[in-house]
Amino acid sequence: MQIKEASNFPVISRTGRVSEELKNIIDTLLLSSKNGKPYSINNIEFGKKYNSMQQRIRAQAKRLNLNVQIHFDKTNSTLYFRVVDLSKTEGAKNTNNAQNKKPAIANKK
Repeated sequence: MQIKEASNFPVISRTGRVSEELKNIIDTLLLSSKNGKPYSINNIEFGKKYNSMQQRIRAQAKRLNLNVQIHFDKTNSTLYFRVVDLSKTEGAKNTNNAQNKKPAIANKK
């Protein structure tokens, strides 16, 4: 092995290559964000294939700034997903019960 000094350092960048499968996921996420409907992918085996696919869906949803719900039906080997509009569920999250309650500490003298 011979090591020598390099005159320059090459810049390595991602080409942004998107597979057909990834295009389908992105298009379906965008469609679900518009119509609110769930979509499914059949023949997903529980385990590595399921984990990989749900990770791809979540990563693309995050990249698109979308919130996604994913459910898996082990019996039918089907992965379901849909984009969720958090503005519709925000009321349930903003109950502020913790802020309105007084501490349960009694002053004893």
